[in-house]
Amino acid sequence: MAQRKRIFIRHGKAIPAGEGQKDIERVLGEVGIEQASARCKAMNGTVIDLAVSSPAPRASKTGQIVTGKTDIVIVAALYPDPHDGSLGTVIDHLFVRPHLGYVPVSKYLQEECGDVVIEWADLAHTEWQKTLDDYGNPDVVATFGHAVCLPALAMQFCQANPALVAELAEVNLKECEGFAVILDVNDHPVSIEPDELAELVKGA
Repeated sequence: MAQRKRIFIRHGKAIPAGEGQKDIERVLGEVGIEQASARCKAMNGTVIDLAVSSPAPRASKTGQIVTGKTDIVIVAALYPDPHDGSLGTVIDHLFVRPHLGYVPVSKYLQEECGDVVIEWADLAHTEWQKTLDDYGNPDVVATFGHAVCLPALAMQFCQANPALVAELAEVNLKECEGFAVILDVNDHPVSIEPDELAELVKGA
């Protein structure tokens, strides 16, 4: 029986938004494509039963390159729209603060209104888990998304295991880095598998 796990991978380096371009429209640059290709090679044929992604092209393209799949399943809730006037907007206002941005979730939770990250993750987790259930909840699922969002999503997935939640709160994903949550025979999250491929991807 294959080891059941949930893999979470941040997208590769994207091209900055051009004039009038929305954040969600940003695409992978050459470096991002190289990073995703390096991760694909380093994963050495790891079988991914299902790949899901944020609707942002930089995330879904990373997923296609890393997994070799063209049928990436898009989960709209995995992208916190900064223009939605609600959760995504508040998260974006936090993100642009000079001392935040690409930092662990724990730093956001220290801020006033920082709990909005977990509030968003709770909603995203509901849609993400429904998608996995719709596809038969397979053994190995890879999720492609964004820096702060993926650890927050995983925290909600692991909320029955406080030790894992605390560990995930300190995760700070760089471009195309990731981690895996390992499940036991009863489908309970039991450990975090660190990203042993990070240095290989970084050197792409």
